[in-house]
Amino acid sequence: MIQRIQTIYLLLVLICLSLVFAFPFATYTVAEQNYTFDVMGFNCNGANQVKFPFYVAALVIVLLTLFTILKYKNRKLQLKLGRINYLLLLVVIALSFVNVRTIEDSFGEVVSVSFGIGLFLPVAALAFLFLANRSIKKDEELIKSLDRLR
Repeated sequence: MIQRIQTIYLLLVLICLSLVFAFPFATYTVAEQNYTFDVMGFNCNGANQVKFPFYVAALVIVLLTLFTILKYKNRKLQLKLGRINYLLLLVVIALSFVNVRTIEDSFGEVVSVSFGIGLFLPVAALAFLFLANRSIKKDEELIKSLDRLR
């Protein structure tokens, strides 16, 4: 059934990760000049300083989440895909926080950093993914208990 609670949680993951494309991770102000670091990377004077392609990782996670929603009949596969998605999302979160600090240190002068909502949306998606996996596991345990009664 597609109308289960984990589908709502997975849709919230999709929304959070889709909004990552619209909001920057951080904005750096150096000598009255603003530089932004977003999902596409950080461009400083035409040179891309971020080596990890965040847009590819975010797109893979979005597609994997969409595939997980569509596999609602196979709860075991849905749980495995949720765990893989969870690990990918943890890697993206860790690398985004590391890159924000690395870029700040690369300026070498006094920098004002304002963190954007794009940096915290993957963390919210991680919480929703955790809730979805927990709900999938509860459904699987319920089905197993009903099979024992037959």
